[in-house]
Amino acid sequence: MKKTILITGSTDGIGLATAKRIAAQGHIILLHGRNRSKIGEAEKTIRSVEGSGTVKSYIADLAKIEDVERLCDEIVNDHDQLDVL
Repeated sequence: MKKTILITGSTDGIGLATAKRIAAQGHIILLHGRNRSKIGEAEKTIRSVEGSGTVKSYIADLAKIEDVERLCDEIVNDHDQLDVL
């Protein structure tokens, strides 16, 4: 069953590695990062993974409550459900 999965900090390190592995399973991947250029590169990388499904990226600094609220609003507006965070 295809799930909608939000991966925070997915521009490098463990977050990016996790996104690559999960993307290969065909799930809907929601990438999060603070830097527009890094999230763009991460999205390009995830889209190139064989078997990847839908990929959408979001920019937010989770240390700023207004960014967290905006991120939540964007995800709620874009998706019917969130299965995994």
